[in-house]
Amino acid sequence: MAALVSFLSSSLESFYAQVVSSDHAFLEYGIEKTKDLEKLLNNLAVESYLSLISTAKEDVILGRSLIEVHPFTTLEIIVSREDLLEKIHTIYKMQGIGFEYLKNKFFEGISKSLQERLNRDEILQYIESFSSKVKISPVEVTGYVEEKKWQQLLERVLVLK
Repeated sequence: MAALVSFLSSSLESFYAQVVSSDHAFLEYGIEKTKDLEKLLNNLAVESYLSLISTAKEDVILGRSLIEVHPFTTLEIIVSREDLLEKIHTIYKMQGIGFEYLKNKFFEGISKSLQERLNRDEILQYIESFSSKVKISPVEVTGYVEEKKWQQLLERVLVLK
């Protein structure tokens, strides 16, 4: 029985590795963090303000669980999955006071995380790898990082403008 559980567990891990990514981004994220990211983006990409309010507490918890993951990794996962990228586009296009606030907080959170990682010297050494995964020149990414233009980096990586 233990061998069967072990086999199924390794098969599931292998499946997710193929679906999401086979590199360090998935390994850092893992299955649970990927599910948290999916759930958070699904919760945020709604058309009803009531729906948004009903998941607010859960969204805060999900957001906090994702804070520990490197923001480059989060962006790599989003860009590698069309369904997640579509959710980001939906969030970005939201209109209305509540939606604008949410959108701003979401992107401010990622920007703050990027700045914190830069302050801890945890950005520059990953630019080359990150650039290749999001298909943007390392020189361009370095420019955004050096000038701390986080919003512009996010818009460029996530193809928001």
